[in-house]
Amino acid sequence: MSEKQEHKKRYNQRLQYIAEFSKWLDAEPPMVRIFAWRRWKKRRPVWKEAGE
Repeated sequence: MSEKQEHKKRYNQRLQYIAEFSKWLDAEPPMVRIFAWRRWKKRRPVWKEAGE
């Protein structure tokens, strides 16, 4: 792949991660519901490098 295509791919992956992370944050339950909060915390999105 050319440098330009690689850059675009990494950029799009970064935007996708940011969108997933924002969606995850918006779904946070109140800490009073400790079990639901723990499940929510375990579902945190993981950053994947472009090469993976």
